[in-house]
Amino acid sequence: MAGKFRCILLLIAGLFVSSLSYAENTEIPSYEEGISLFDVEATLQPDGVLDIKENIHFQARNQQIKHGFYRDLPRLWMQPGGDAALLNYHIVGVTRDGIPEPWHHDWHIGLMSIVVGDKQRFLPQGDYHYQIHYQVKNAFLREGDSDLLIWNVTGNHWPFEIYKTRFSLKFPDIAGNPFSEIDLFTGEEGDTYRNGRILEDGRIVYH
Repeated sequence: MAGKFRCILLLIAGLFVSSLSYAENTEIPSYEEGISLFDVEATLQPDGVLDIKENIHFQARNQQIKHGFYRDLPRLWMQPGGDAALLNYHIVGVTRDGIPEPWHHDWHIGLMSIVVGDKQRFLPQGDYHYQIHYQVKNAFLREGDSDLLIWNVTGNHWPFEIYKTRFSLKFPDIAGNPFSEIDLFTGEEGDTYRNGRILEDGRIVYH
């Protein structure tokens, strides 16, 4: 990878206001169903592939989470010039509490849904740690003389609350931080206030 790079990260709040790991924690009530922690580990590989591990901690109460869940990922990014870029995903695997979990994907207009779980198996009430591991081979968009990475960390289409969000981005050891500018936005969908930044040493500054 060579040249100038910019990174824009979006932490989108669900029906409840998400918080970053260094902020005051919002604990999920024991009777509620939802995501207690959405912890994303992203690694930028030397060849430009974005490797993502989503560690999603569910509190399942058989309200909406009865067999599993689905995770919507965008299939298209709109280029600055108006052209659409088709994202190239590779799903490495899905686990539940460290054990491989059945999954398949469905295709929708503009979205790929990773459907996690077995519709023939009822999921008992409890707390579960799911990990979705996937790679994006063409996550960068061209903008003038630089490459732009825009990534919505949690996604927009969850039917229940996300109570806490945590995110980390690792850079290739051989290149250090390749981005000339990294911006972090948090809030609800449509918010444009830039209220966070990721520094070169990986620390997140919130203001």
